[in-house]
Amino acid sequence: MNIAERNKTVVKKLSEYGAVELNNYIFQNNHDFTFSNVSADAGIGSPSISNGCAYADFDNDGDVDLMVNNINKEAFVLRNDVRKGMKDSSRNFLSIALKGNSLNRNGFGAKVSIYSRGKTQFAEQSPVRGFISTVDKRLHFGLANIAKVDSIVIIWPNNKKQILRDVATNKAVTLFERDALQSTNRLVPDASKLFTEVAASDINFKHNETFFYDYSFQQLLPQKYSQLGPFIAEGDINGDNLTDFFVGGAYNQSGRFFIQQAGGSFIPKDLVSGEKEEEDLGCLLFDADGDKDLDLFINSGGYEYDAGSPYYMPRLFINDGKGNFSLDKEAISKTVITSAQCVTGGDYDGDGDIDLFVGGRVSPNQFPVSPRSFILQNNKGKFTDVTNDVCSALQEPGMITAATWTDFNGDKRPDLVIAGEWMPIRFFANSNGSLQETTSSTGLQNMSGQWRSLVATDIDKDGDIDFVAGNLGLNNRYHATEKEPIVLYAKDLDGNGSIDPVMAYYMLGNKGERSLFPAIGRDQFAGQVPSIKSRYLEHAAYSKDNADKIFTKEDKENMVKLVCEETRSGWLENTGNGKFTFHGLPAVAQFAPVNALICTDADGDGINDIIMAGNEYQAEVMTGRYDASYGLFLKGDGNKSFVPVAPAASGFVVDGDVKDLKIIATGGKEKIILAAVNDDKLKAFRLK
Repeated sequence: MNIAERNKTVVKKLSEYGAVELNNYIFQNNHDFTFSNVSADAGIGSPSISNGCAYADFDNDGDVDLMVNNINKEAFVLRNDVRKGMKDSSRNFLSIALKGNSLNRNGFGAKVSIYSRGKTQFAEQSPVRGFISTVDKRLHFGLANIAKVDSIVIIWPNNKKQILRDVATNKAVTLFERDALQSTNRLVPDASKLFTEVAASDINFKHNETFFYDYSFQQLLPQKYSQLGPFIAEGDINGDNLTDFFVGGAYNQSGRFFIQQAGGSFIPKDLVSGEKEEEDLGCLLFDADGDKDLDLFINSGGYEYDAGSPYYMPRLFINDGKGNFSLDKEAISKTVITSAQCVTGGDYDGDGDIDLFVGGRVSPNQFPVSPRSFILQNNKGKFTDVTNDVCSALQEPGMITAATWTDFNGDKRPDLVIAGEWMPIRFFANSNGSLQETTSSTGLQNMSGQWRSLVATDIDKDGDIDFVAGNLGLNNRYHATEKEPIVLYAKDLDGNGSIDPVMAYYMLGNKGERSLFPAIGRDQFAGQVPSIKSRYLEHAAYSKDNADKIFTKEDKENMVKLVCEETRSGWLENTGNGKFTFHGLPAVAQFAPVNALICTDADGDGINDIIMAGNEYQAEVMTGRYDASYGLFLKGDGNKSFVPVAPAASGFVVDGDVKDLKIIATGGKEKIILAAVNDDKLKAFRLK
């Protein structure tokens, strides 16, 4: 048997097992951040095991051809005939070759923008692609029926700019760096931008995360839960009518106050000194003891300790009225222990002081078991667990990421709304100091999600409370829908005392049908549940069985099954009578998880806008980082919709794993947006 015949046999066998992708695909850009599979129309469909691809205009006919490297098979050279035999001018192009200086002959790093008919195309000279592949060093622009472009702007690596105007299409253009004479100054801030980053001279804080390997306890965790901070609390702590703020610290790192001065600067002050065992997460400045100054409540979270550890107890620091804080060890019942992220305050019982809801984030070593959450009743600065009396459903309501007390039904009493992972947004109406769940009557069916953040606001300014909710986003491999949700199965499958969580989502089976398959391979599964190896001796057999077949009858007994039907971030419109309608935010808001939200009229036009940030750097290694967000400003249009403003245009550019956002007023009429980033420096932006 020759190599070609052997290759056909291998491909046939692999295709029977559905073990690998065997075809190359062409996806057409729909110009709305989605793509359509046009492989059949393009003539692409030859079976192959490919591991490299490059494009170039090999025949210089004005369209881009492809070369694909294959294993144990000749490479594909795929000629593009889109312009072949054309008798009209509906598919024009420009090919631009760059000639740099003697040290950079191909102009690597140069940026080229083409402007025509109010639209812009952009390309950067960076030809390396994928696995040992390099594309054509000529930059190719498809221009549809445009016969002449308005201008071409080139910024060379030495920061010089070159401009060409009224350039005819359907030709190759060679540009030389020596012809660029105009120098650009990138250091001058753009006064037209709404946000300007503040120098870190007096707002100087770096969150120093301590590494912990969560997967040593549960190998199948979808992400780490030991890196969830930091969070910010704001308020006037010393009675000078200026807003100060607090940023929580990681394990063995003190949280820090920043005390505002009359000129708008800040003086830092650590909360504690010496060693600190807790990980600061959600925090709140409020008057706990009724002495007219703000005290500080801090949740203790993370995944480092066993469940029930005293290092998961929340802490209350009492203010002496001058901004000096001391820990009150007797303020909170010793039974209040949970790895918690969020805390929100509200006078649910109408006695004039602020009570708290503490949302449990995760059960250490027992994911995805719901952790304890608490309603803490305030009695002159002493907090008692009254959860069972007020609403027993809130003792274990899910893995809570965000919560807010707000009057969502207009009866002048604070209600509670909570959000979290693998659960819907849940509504609890206040009835004379007790809470009753009304989620099923809100009209928000099939809304279980991976909710990360929640803000209550009258976003459409119609007099009632709406909500903005941050979710996982659409930029993930699972693509959850009501009919095809992501599913999380959980049980101690191997009897070792540790829960085994197994995610599953819908994929094409070997017969072309869509079915629910585990999101992990055989080896990853067997690393936690070794018996899988004996049940599936070969990867091929494992790949054919869906989740229903992989789990035995015994496995399914008492197995926890959680679903996620919605991953879009969006806002919930209050339509009256306790009813809500969900509106997904624009596509660019779905690029990454949204961990933090601010809803305010940022640009002063009288219409509410949304400021958001997020990412997730702790996802398991096969998924990799969710890191496509650089923050986003969504401008309200006054018609219940939002227009995304690119970070480069708005000035709001936040890189990193952002966990919290807060807006504070400074001296005069200025406001500052604070962004708390995990294991990184605190970032601040001045709002014009």
